Amino acid sequence: MIFADTQIFINFLAGSEEEINRIESLFREFERRKRKLYITQEVVVELVYYLLDTVDWDRSLIKEVVGTIVNDSLFKVENKEVVSEALEIFERGELDFLDALKLAKMKKRKITQALSYNTRLSDKGVKLIQP
Repeated sequence: MIFADTQIFINFLAGSEEEINRIESLFREFERRKRKLYITQEVVVELVYYLLDTVDWDRSLIKEVVGTIVNDSLFKVENKEVVSEALEIFERGELDFLDALKLAKMKKRKITQALSYNTRLSDKGVKLIQP
């Protein structure tokens, strides 16, 4: 397995035609050799924020494109189910992506309370405990 860093995906999605072609060729070679690329949650977070803030994509397009990457058999995504759920929450515009990821992790572990000042989480049914 090979780690795939954020810049690879940024260049693949928003780079020059030459960069896109080189990366696509490399992806095809990894598929041909049945090699997997490992994507951490941090890479997904960076990619989502880059596409949102720098490239100015809307949430639906980000969810569609990043979701396609997450579900592609070439990639092994850390906490794939949680990342997919976070993309769904993010697309609905309810939370920014990092908060959506936190909420998805809490849901997976059936956590209903949080020691937090983040009222956006309480709007999603999480009981806040505040000091």
